[in-house]
Amino acid sequence: MSMGTQPAPPPPPSGQPPAAYPPPPPGYPPPPPPGYPPSGYPPPPPGYPPPPPGYPPPPGYPPPPGYGPPPAAYPAPYPGIIQPCPSCGQNAGTGIACQYCNQLIGLPVGVRLATPGRRLGGYLLDALFLLVTLFIGWLIWSLIVWKDGLTPGKQVVGMRVIKWETGRRAGWGAMALREFVAKVLVMGLISLVTFGIGPLVLDFMLLWDSRRQQLWDKIAGTLVVYDPRGQV
Repeated sequence: MSMGTQPAPPPPPSGQPPAAYPPPPPGYPPPPPPGYPPSGYPPPPPGYPPPPPGYPPPPGYPPPPGYGPPPAAYPAPYPGIIQPCPSCGQNAGTGIACQYCNQLIGLPVGVRLATPGRRLGGYLLDALFLLVTLFIGWLIWSLIVWKDGLTPGKQVVGMRVIKWETGRRAGWGAMALREFVAKVLVMGLISLVTFGIGPLVLDFMLLWDSRRQQLWDKIAGTLVVYDPRGQV
């Protein structure tokens, strides 16, 4: 051993913990308390009880069966949930369509809830086609396009009838229920009972209904959407 060289300190005795580590530099979070499982801790052994309802599992633990986000559902979002509109990017609100651009939540971008003005245009076109074709041509045209959720007037202005529970286009049966049973038979009976006053009021029902449904839409479970590219 050369002069001036200090001998190395002896190792700690076996079975004793090393001296405490120095504190971390400023700005670093404090170390977790003893016994706390760090993030990425392996999953618990089989039979480990799941966390109580309403609490997320700790980091690193897989969620128990059935735990997770609420399933997606069309058309209405969960009440109270604020979500951005996929079309305009603003707060869509809690209805079935964006409160700003009428984009239907859960359907392809560009499929919007039809406005009252566009609905009126479709009615006027149907009436015009009915007169010009002496009813026969309009009826044949209607029977052909009902399978796609259309009427002659709606087909021209880019609107479509869909089933609001599924978001899919209404088929021939739903259209027959909507256009014949509800519009002709039910509305005719209401007109007879109310001396013609009932239909005059119910024709404006879409102005105050949150889904812009007419009585025949309520009966058939349908919505009228603006779908110019045929995405539904």
